[in-house]
Amino acid sequence: MMRWFPLAALSLALALPDSPAQDIVPAGKNSVPNGNFDRTREQQNVWYGVNSDGVLAGERGRLPVLTAEGTIGDADLPVSAAIADMNSDGLPDIVSMDVLGYLRIYFNKGTPQAPKFTTGELGDIFLSRFALADFPGISDQILYARRAPRVYVTSLNGPGRKDLLVGNYMGEIFLIPNAGTPQKPDFRQPVQLARAEIPTTKDRNQRWGNVFAPCTWDWDRDGKEDLIIGEGSYSANNIHLLLNQGSPTHAVFDDTNRFVIAYGDGREQLSPAVADYNGDGIPDILVCDRSGQVAVHLGKAWKKESPELPFKELIPNLSAGNPATIAVGDMNGDGLFDLVFGKADGRIAMSLNTGSKTEPKFANPEDIHGDPASRPLILPEDWQVNYGLPRGNFYAFFTVVKAQEDPQAGIPDGSCLKAGYLSSQNTVMPAPSSYWPGQGKVDMTKPRFFDRSELFMRDAPARYFVLRQFNKFKLKLNTSYTVSFRVRGGRVIDGRVLVGWVGFHRLSPDEIKQSERGAVKVKSNEVREEGSENQEFTSSAQWSEVKRDFKTTVKAPELKAEKGTSDTLLEISFTLPPGSDPVYIDDVKIVEKTGT
Repeated sequence: MMRWFPLAALSLALALPDSPAQDIVPAGKNSVPNGNFDRTREQQNVWYGVNSDGVLAGERGRLPVLTAEGTIGDADLPVSAAIADMNSDGLPDIVSMDVLGYLRIYFNKGTPQAPKFTTGELGDIFLSRFALADFPGISDQILYARRAPRVYVTSLNGPGRKDLLVGNYMGEIFLIPNAGTPQKPDFRQPVQLARAEIPTTKDRNQRWGNVFAPCTWDWDRDGKEDLIIGEGSYSANNIHLLLNQGSPTHAVFDDTNRFVIAYGDGREQLSPAVADYNGDGIPDILVCDRSGQVAVHLGKAWKKESPELPFKELIPNLSAGNPATIAVGDMNGDGLFDLVFGKADGRIAMSLNTGSKTEPKFANPEDIHGDPASRPLILPEDWQVNYGLPRGNFYAFFTVVKAQEDPQAGIPDGSCLKAGYLSSQNTVMPAPSSYWPGQGKVDMTKPRFFDRSELFMRDAPARYFVLRQFNKFKLKLNTSYTVSFRVRGGRVIDGRVLVGWVGFHRLSPDEIKQSERGAVKVKSNEVREEGSENQEFTSSAQWSEVKRDFKTTVKAPELKAEKGTSDTLLEISFTLPPGSDPVYIDDVKIVEKTGT
């Protein structure tokens, strides 16, 4: 039976925790807090692969994994990193995938002795979108199964090739071929992702591990790359070897030729790398884990009868923090292998080997700096914003701008909210596009009161932008209001503003019954009634006002005793195609009409 972890919302700065709603405001006053976007907070902008400190970085996120206490809990998972010369200039480059699934390649602009990195070029793949049709019968709450990818540059398709091998949280492994040239790589989204999967079991519903971290090596020395997999949060947490049953240009794997070659011994989220650690000419395995430490398993001549590589030591005085992934390569041309780590804080770090071929020596890794640093996004307090970041909407953003910062906004003073796209900085790879259209048009005509995470955006197109407040204000029941805001610019498609409310009255306390076997049943005696109003809108080159009158109508007689709503929702949403001018939004209001 396939085993899954409990659903846990991916922790992004996009979603704010809900706070108690304010009191009902008097008639004629704006009920919407921060409707002019004057109060703000910062969020890192890493579209170009560099954070505001100038450090190479990707998006951060949390997923449920096995903790040190032996329970399942949310934990920060690391970005992953690989080392390879991706443009055939003789310099080692860094390939990275972050927790959301964005691929970045940092092309080395330095020299063989002194690596230098600027920005990360985004690849045109996003393997994380989860379609329920891909897994019939699986709960629709398993939304993050393809996140936390671990990337490796492989030659499985033939000697000298630089294709990508990508493992994920679910325990899948995909092979993504380079559709470009050795000088200009190009990684494209598979038309059918299932066809890109490397089967590691005969029944895809009978998985033997998860949080897969793959790499390849000709382990049995038969001229074919074999598959080495570190696994993550349940099962035995080991390093597995799958022998290649195919050819040097067409790899074939199955779990009948799977061997445990290194035991985790209680360590979790294992990330393997192959290097000759002690200079004896035999490949060894280095394993980074959730503690950020690196275990050494010394290699030996391969035998099916005794495949295990015993644990030798933890590399002394070395820790990348927790958890981390690992990659090996000669970064400074001295003939010694160095270490590059992807960390749970989203950053990429490096530890140079200052020892010798027989006695390597490493210090704690230092963050790798790029150029230039990225300015953070400025997001409005009290609002949830979603600009498609979890859905592969490349370069999209929301940010608050002031009049003096952005004359194009055309506001005399104060602030407004800006939505749009950054320009691609790719110079080697083709610029990515929003390739995922979604599984259908999102129905914005109904509120989703209790669906406050990205669940409600699961099937939305990548280019969908949402500005949202949930329970940030209260309204009177059976009262007339006007919702309005100003909008300018862009090429808004399917624009809509929605207001939703709930009337609620408890008729009596909950009745709790306990059966003889200890089962507890709760019977509620309550009246609940939902209502909503919505208005379509477009935009133009000039500021225009969107306005809709509505009444918070409820019909149940029991609700007559209730003065105010129990839940409220305000959403402004639209689709914005890449290449459009930015959209500006300001003066969001819900005002009670006087005399009602």
